[in-house]
Amino acid sequence: MTDLEEFLGERIFFYAEEPSIADISIYAMLRVLRDGPIPGCAEALAERPSLASFVERMEERTAAAEPRRLGVGS
Repeated sequence: MTDLEEFLGERIFFYAEEPSIADISIYAMLRVLRDGPIPGCAEALAERPSLASFVERMEERTAAAEPRRLGVGS
């Protein structure tokens, strides 16, 4: 995580002003670490504010793309 934190630096996304496929991949990995069953990962992410903020930004960007549940007969 330290390498990712250093690579991100002061940027809001890893490669551009808008999320790229790399950002989506990193976001997915960090979200699994944050929300998953491995002890200590959520805390390790929280100790890296730039990465925690990155995850929050990506969550905001991807919220509209979350799969929607279809009702019966839809």
